[in-house]
Amino acid sequence: MEIQADLSQKLGLTDDIISLVGHPNEMQHTTRKIYGVPHQVFETVRKGVAYSVVEVEDGGLKNIVAIGLNPRHADPDSQDGKALEPARREIIRQFKKAKSEETFSRLVMLDLFATRTETAGELRKMVKGSDNVLDLVGRNNLTLLELALKDADFIFLGFGGDGGALLTRLATNQETQSVVKKFYTLLSDRIDDVYWLGGTKLGYPMHTGAHGFKTLRKIDRDELRTAMGLL
Repeated sequence: MEIQADLSQKLGLTDDIISLVGHPNEMQHTTRKIYGVPHQVFETVRKGVAYSVVEVEDGGLKNIVAIGLNPRHADPDSQDGKALEPARREIIRQFKKAKSEETFSRLVMLDLFATRTETAGELRKMVKGSDNVLDLVGRNNLTLLELALKDADFIFLGFGGDGGALLTRLATNQETQSVVKKFYTLLSDRIDDVYWLGGTKLGYPMHTGAHGFKTLRKIDRDELRTAMGLL
């Protein structure tokens, strides 16, 4: 139990977060490589929430919380020992480059939608055809985000243009606009710690895999409103 408690603390898993994502021994554990260096990755297997942790540096002091679009269908066992996927790898690289004076303990990845799909296009179709979008967001996903942000030193918006477009759609619907406003409020309250790679032509967050020059910088409050679909 002591070992389990130590690992939970190392991963930033408070009792409240554990109640939603499970103990480390309930999570999918793999070893993934970042530029050839192995890193430990833990991901919840529970439905209705999206949460993963990448251990970055032993003895690191700062924590990054990144918000993506939604988790993809994947067999974690098939990824064990392989390279970490480009999105999370790029987030870590960008912060190490921009904040070279800092050391990083972990990257916590959450998503706007907890529903797993193969592609962003599949998620768009599900949102368009759903009678209950909140089930796609995940009933506990907002609560999980709120809990995770308490321990975040840096917050990164990585949900891309697809995420921004879906948030805009939800913001124009009376039944779901409160969800978007809650997302916005959680981030607006921490505006000095929120970063992105710049915006698309529509003002949505640029995806980590977007072509062209990308540089990590803080987002301002007006940019955040646009990024979250609250035009």
